[in-house]
Amino acid sequence: IHNRGGLREKDPNFVLRNFPFREPYLPPMYISQLQMEMYCSGSKSAMMVRQTALNGALILRLQRDDEWIEEMLHWLERFYDNFVVQEEPPPPNFFFDQERYQDFLQHTLRLADTVQVVQRVDHWDIQRRGGPREWNSLFLD
Repeated sequence: IHNRGGLREKDPNFVLRNFPFREPYLPPMYISQLQMEMYCSGSKSAMMVRQTALNGALILRLQRDDEWIEEMLHWLERFYDNFVVQEEPPPPNFFFDQERYQDFLQHTLRLADTVQVVQRVDHWDIQRRGGPREWNSLFLD
């Protein structure tokens, strides 16, 4: 059930699935975000909270990798020069056939496996809204 314009309707496409965490692990799509945040802030590590609907949360730490950041800056500069300055939309998979870019992608995958679990937070220890534990819905509507 979801709230659409004040009306509660059943959504047949919505399914609540119970996926356990793969620990320690950070999906690779978050590596660039965290490394860029460390680059911009000068931090030596970054923390992230991953939360699921049914399995609680993980507080994770990723260490800064200056070699990875240098490669990221190289590819950002290439993207800027090749597409932004030229006012050309990038083609699909634009650097994918280049060996150096493949190495960069592999480095990203390796970093995803270096994340450290700082704390596990049980599902019932996450404050969702007021009231006794048994009243707590997974949703705020």
